[in-house]
Amino acid sequence: MNPVVVIMRCVALLLLAAMMSACASKKANEPAELVDFDETVKIKKLWSTGVGDGQGDVRAMLLPAIHDGVVYIASVDGEVEARELLSGDRRWIIEIDASLASGVAVANGRVFIGTEAGELVALDAGDGAYLWAVELGSSVDAPPATSATAVFVQTVDGKVIALDAGTGQRLWAYDGQQPILTQRGSATPAVNGDAVFAGLDNGKLVALDAQTGQIRWEGRVAVPQGRSEIDRMVDVDGQPLVSGSRVYAVSLQGNLVAFNAAAGRPEWRFPASSSVALSEGFGNIYLVEANGTVKALDPERVLQRWEQGALSWRGLTAAVPLSSYLLVGDREGYVHVLSQVDGSFAARFKLDGDGVAVPAVTADDVAVMYGNSGKLMVFRLLSRD
Repeated sequence: MNPVVVIMRCVALLLLAAMMSACASKKANEPAELVDFDETVKIKKLWSTGVGDGQGDVRAMLLPAIHDGVVYIASVDGEVEARELLSGDRRWIIEIDASLASGVAVANGRVFIGTEAGELVALDAGDGAYLWAVELGSSVDAPPATSATAVFVQTVDGKVIALDAGTGQRLWAYDGQQPILTQRGSATPAVNGDAVFAGLDNGKLVALDAQTGQIRWEGRVAVPQGRSEIDRMVDVDGQPLVSGSRVYAVSLQGNLVAFNAAAGRPEWRFPASSSVALSEGFGNIYLVEANGTVKALDPERVLQRWEQGALSWRGLTAAVPLSSYLLVGDREGYVHVLSQVDGSFAARFKLDGDGVAVPAVTADDVAVMYGNSGKLMVFRLLSRD
């Protein structure tokens, strides 16, 4: 990794640690105690297993991926495996001699994973065979995105890089402007047709041509404000959400903004502070604020439909729709099931005592949750009626 980036990250982590320590001393920012409720859905576990060291002490962003009825999982210590989604039967398992930092993405018969040392590794999805690895120059802290022929990665030093999915050949690179201080991590780009949308640490969203990397437009999600560098952090670290003619992006200490996807024109703004991805369902946009409040927004009338504030300061993942519900993990290892209708609690279970840092992944009515220590569970939601 670039030494300058290392220094920036170290400074950022020290300052953030100090800020978190200060916050911890304030009772208002302590994790909310869990409330009791009558469960209205049951968790039907299909299978579970352990995968290496999971996200490890560094809390890598190793999100599982589901493709053609197979779930692909990687752990920070280099273990990668593929299992049948419904049965858990193992198809293959391999060990990569590297610390893994981000993944997994699957497309065109290939599995893509980023390493802490700044490589993107491609494996054969059928048997796990090593295909190629490419040096990117900086760590990839967010899962890659894919198109029919290319894979797109965003590195911690602000670059968006496109590679040929078959050979790993670099197609183009976009260099985003990095502020002095940023959060650890970056956003997975969103690919839609011939456009790639990338959230940047300077509070902007950029639209790039998927073939050439040329800038189509860039829009401001948030403007840095305040006297200190911490106050001025406006990272866009959640994957942009493309829906219809719009692309949505949210920043830390800023806004949720709806842009016209073709022209880049901002259509509306909603004050928000978040570092995780947005989602949609039931005609809502779902926002998980940095303080742990989960909100459902009407994107047409630009108003809040409901708010669930009982999970404040619990370090929530993005909210992921499953059937009529939302799945949200927290840093204490609980998975919360909320109603998409009104945000009320429907179920809860403990997945991993080390916490849950990555959101659920789903296919049809099946969900996969992956805990920090490597505990993985595949399940459905069933009505109690």
